[in-house]
Amino acid sequence: QTIVQELLGGGADIEIALGADGQRRSVSCVPLPVSLNAPVIEAGDVVVVSGGARGVTAACLIAWAQRCPARFVLLGRTPLLEEPKVCAGILDESGLKQALLSDAKNRAENLTPASLSARVQQVMAAREIRQTLAALVVAGCCAQYRAVAVEDVAAVNTVLAEVRAKIGPIRALIHAAGVIADKRIADKTDAQFSHVFATKVAGLRALLDATRGDDLKLL
Repeated sequence: QTIVQELLGGGADIEIALGADGQRRSVSCVPLPVSLNAPVIEAGDVVVVSGGARGVTAACLIAWAQRCPARFVLLGRTPLLEEPKVCAGILDESGLKQALLSDAKNRAENLTPASLSARVQQVMAAREIRQTLAALVVAGCCAQYRAVAVEDVAAVNTVLAEVRAKIGPIRALIHAAGVIADKRIADKTDAQFSHVFATKVAGLRALLDATRGDDLKLL
C-alpha cells in the first residue's frame, strides 16, 4: 500500500527511501568544497574493497593508488589458485581451451564444455587478479587479496578480523562486488534474482556489520 501511494502521489522525486518506521526520505545534493591537497584517505590507511581485483573497479584502484599509497585489501569470490603448468605462456582463450582439453585427455579425464569453460575462466580470472595486485604494488601500495563470498557474514567477519590483526585498522570500505545476470524482470528466475541481490545487497549488509566498530573515514 505504501509503495502504491508513492507511485501514484509521491511526486517527481526518483530516489526515495520508505523506512520501516513510516518515514519517507529523498536524496538532495549539497555542494561542498573539495581540496586535492587534503585527501580523505592518507598514506598507509587500510582500504577494504569488495570486487576490486578485476574489471573497472581494479582500474579505478590503480589510478587511485598512483596518487595515494594506501594499503589495499581486495575481496573476491575467485580462489587465487596456481594455474596448470600447461597454460604457461598461452595468452588467448582459445589456446587455453586447447591446452586444458589436451591435458585432460592425457589424464583420461572427461571434460564437459561447461567444465572446460569454467577452468579457462578460472585461469583468466586469477591472472587478472595477479595483474591488479602487481599494478598496485608498482604504484607504491601494499596490496593483498582474500577469497571470500561477501554475503557470507561469518566468513567476512573472520577475514576482516585477520586484516585488523595483521595489517592494521580499517579506514575505508568500498563495496563493488556484483553479479551480472542481465535479463528483463519478467524473464529472470527467482534464483537469478537471488544471486544478484545477495551479492550486492546482502554483501553490503555483511560488510557494514563487519565494520560496525571500525573508525571509517570513507564508505
